[in-house]
Amino acid sequence: MKSFKFRNVLIAGGTGLLGTNLTEKMSVFKKMNLQSSYLTTKPPKHLKKFYKKYNFLNWKDCIKSTKKKDLVIICAVKAGGIKFMKKNPTKSMTDNLAIRSNLFEACKINNVKKVIWISSSTAYPIKKKPIKEFEMNYDKKTYDEYIITGWVYRFLEKLAEFYLNKKKLNINIIRVSNIYGPYDNFSENFSHVIPSLIKRIIYKNKVLKVWG
Repeated sequence: MKSFKFRNVLIAGGTGLLGTNLTEKMSVFKKMNLQSSYLTTKPPKHLKKFYKKYNFLNWKDCIKSTKKKDLVIICAVKAGGIKFMKKNPTKSMTDNLAIRSNLFEACKINNVKKVIWISSSTAYPIKKKPIKEFEMNYDKKTYDEYIITGWVYRFLEKLAEFYLNKKKLNINIIRVSNIYGPYDNFSENFSHVIPSLIKRIIYKNKVLKVWG
């Protein structure tokens, strides 16, 4: 792909697995004014010129970062793997609500043409078989391991629906599951399922416990 219809693009949360890979892929578009955000995690050196520091808990940063943007991709999250969620189910709840709701409102105020928000499969109800999108039921129970996180994402999906239908913000949701790839997190407390399993297999753990 040699062209892209959006010229001014923000990747909010650009130093995580998804944000870094998106930045790398989109950096090839010469006519694009690409900007990715970082807060605590430093960006890769070869992509550094595309990054700017923003704190999306700060309303002024939300307004400033989304101003004159055609496309905003929201990857920003106070993240933790399943181990973190089991031990600290409410730890990042309020921050994650604030980050996303701040960005939704800022995008509306700044008339962003298109918003893509990365949601999570933790919002899904308990099912013994794969489900189709029309079978998604927010009234059904989530998995116990994801009860707080799952309901946070459910609320935010409903909030996104409100912005779409009532405030006419062109917002789209991508609900991801266990993605994996370059720039993933292998830390003990914050890694997700696939890097966690890879790390345990490499270190030959006697018990291979799979959460979730």
